[in-house]
Amino acid sequence: FEALTSDGTASLITRTVVRDSEGWNALIKNSKFVTLEDNIFYISKRIGVAFEGSINNVKFLNNLIIGNLMRELSSADTTVDFTSAFAAHDATLISSEVSGNIVCGCEDHCITVPAGDCIAQPNAPWQVKNNIAHSGQKGLLATKGPSGCYGISHFIGYKLEDGVISYFPSNTIKASALAVTDTIRGVTLLTGEMEGQHDVNIENCYFAGVSLVNVPNAYTGRSRECSGLAAILIPAATESAKKIPP
Repeated sequence: FEALTSDGTASLITRTVVRDSEGWNALIKNSKFVTLEDNIFYISKRIGVAFEGSINNVKFLNNLIIGNLMRELSSADTTVDFTSAFAAHDATLISSEVSGNIVCGCEDHCITVPAGDCIAQPNAPWQVKNNIAHSGQKGLLATKGPSGCYGISHFIGYKLEDGVISYFPSNTIKASALAVTDTIRGVTLLTGEMEGQHDVNIENCYFAGVSLVNVPNAYTGRSRECSGLAAILIPAATESAKKIPP
């Protein structure tokens, strides 16, 4: 769907399987009133399902995304190849919802979305909620939101290197209703690049099973390796936050 307009009647894709793509399995760009519900997106490269531009009244509900792979680039290629099974970091979500989805088998990021705006809407949940990511590198990457206050909530992640990450320009992060297990790092929440007081708030969350994912005896005689493990990692605020590569 690209540049789709509507009188308010939603276009619908449901109970459909899209598989074995060399690129996207689905792209929604600058579109209004689209619903994708109860679908399976199986095997894709670089980006599995992409939201780009203005996303208005789009519902992505109860879908299953499996097996997002990195592209096979040559050793001479210096391209930074950002890879995510569900990617909405280049999108502005307007009256839209991403909820009830399961994303698994991610060679890099599983879910990449703008953080919720906890100035316009102080309390959770925000537009991205009740999703699950497992068996991948990074579960949920909350990118730059519409304000300096980032909301991250209602997410389950397990069997990941990093459960939840946010390291973009902000002065406040509100994280709640997160359940993260079997990770090297549970949540990594970093504010920066904004003046004034910086606050990170974590409440009503559950963290367990922090370990070296592929080493069953992580705590037996491996103190040096275990020094990088953390259920909650809140680094010092920095002057320069990270950006998503093109």
